[in-house]
Amino acid sequence: MATGATPTLVFTSGGPGGACVPTAGDNVFFDANSGQGSIAVNIDVENAYCRSMT
Repeated sequence: MATGATPTLVFTSGGPGGACVPTAGDNVFFDANSGQGSIAVNIDVENAYCRSMT
């Protein structure tokens, strides 16, 4: 697993976990593979960045 990676982040929808935490240049997407119904997004870091979140 890459430094800064988490088991639940993926690079592609439905892909394996272990992607790095998004940076200011990354787009973040939530889709059908993200879960059903309402999804809580917990960001447990002092500073978090992404280009967009959809």
